[in-house]
Amino acid sequence: MKTHSYKGTSVQMLLALRLIAENALAMVDKMKAVRAKWDEAYFKTLIDTIDSILKNEFAIDPSFLLKEKTEQVQATEQEAKSALQVVKTQVEIEFRNEPIKRDRILSTLGLTFVKQIGKASQVELVEMLTCFDKNLTPTLKTELSNVGIDDACLDRVCSFSETFYTLNTEQEVLKVGKKDISAAISEKLEVLYDEVINLSKLASAMLPNKLDADKLTYQRALVQIGYKEQKGKNDTK
Repeated sequence: MKTHSYKGTSVQMLLALRLIAENALAMVDKMKAVRAKWDEAYFKTLIDTIDSILKNEFAIDPSFLLKEKTEQVQATEQEAKSALQVVKTQVEIEFRNEPIKRDRILSTLGLTFVKQIGKASQVELVEMLTCFDKNLTPTLKTELSNVGIDDACLDRVCSFSETFYTLNTEQEVLKVGKKDISAAISEKLEVLYDEVINLSKLASAMLPNKLDADKLTYQRALVQIGYKEQKGKNDTK
């Protein structure tokens, strides 16, 4: 049975919304320029509302949790990009005389999703890591090993597929919540989610810089706080 309209648990959703609000507050002048109501007071009130729900309903200190999570996600993001680039460079060099095979391998491992791995967004990085881990079959791994690409190098990239999602705090922390959320709180969460999602959609259309708009997307925020989509399982409160 569907319990809510948003992706992730209630706690994950609230942490993602808070991150979006913080990003908006950090560029409040740009936000006000496109919509007068998006001023400092608006975003501070939004953050206070989210903090209040997290503390009172879920006993979570969001400022500490998000600070720790964001720092570690950013550090691991750079390591993962570096590991992917190392593999891509080796494939390009080792199969330089076999362009068809080279391109097939790069595509299969998700190493052609973006032109420059170093500039990949977090969502794009997750897609690459997932594709790499899923498609690095024993046969392909042997093929790469035969030309001198170290197994440890390949295994390191695969390890990031899981590690990237489980940073800072145990996953159970993000699953914390009352088993029975009152109807009033459930409705309040839906209203809050709708408000921020609409803000995100409007910002995407109105902000001239798309990199700024990307900082306000729900999917990006979910990835930053460590959300991992589990196929075949329904999200819980």
